[in-house]
Amino acid sequence: LLVAGDDLLGAPPLSMGTPATESVDWRFTHWANPTPDPNQQFLAGVPDALGYAGPFLLAGYYLAGAVGNAITQDFWLADTAHEALAYAEALGWTMLVVHVLKYSVGRARPYQVRPDLVATEFDDDEVDSLLAFPSGHSASAAVTSVFLALDVGDWLAEDVLRDAPLALKIGVGRMLPMLLAGGYTWM
Repeated sequence: LLVAGDDLLGAPPLSMGTPATESVDWRFTHWANPTPDPNQQFLAGVPDALGYAGPFLLAGYYLAGAVGNAITQDFWLADTAHEALAYAEALGWTMLVVHVLKYSVGRARPYQVRPDLVATEFDDDEVDSLLAFPSGHSASAAVTSVFLALDVGDWLAEDVLRDAPLALKIGVGRMLPMLLAGGYTWM
């Protein structure tokens, strides 16, 4: 679906039209980006870059730990073979579900339905302009941030805060990384 979805399935039928002006969707979109510019990305493109690069960086970290420890016993990264497999499975299933939903739902991208924008200024083909929901960036960011939060939480709770009171271990070692992961995903 990632590579050949357009060729195999074509454009999905448009299933959602323009949101009503009183809807939460419409109000939030206009609040967050009142005058979108096709040449300028939201927050200078940082969320998009992290949505693309984050999963690859984390997969690289896990694979480096797994391969390094398979080669030598004293590799500087922890053995992450289990995490590499779990992460690959979680990300794979997530992206499969996202793309099945994208081709099933057929939601137009916001610039296609906003009357204050000229859709042709945005560089998308016909099929891609109908694959807005659900967001692959958000889904990959969620999977990546949860795995990062679990790893950082384990490191904080089991190493840095090993002798700390239980409330501090839970609050800083477990909850704080998950709150940051949620914030990253929301952004």
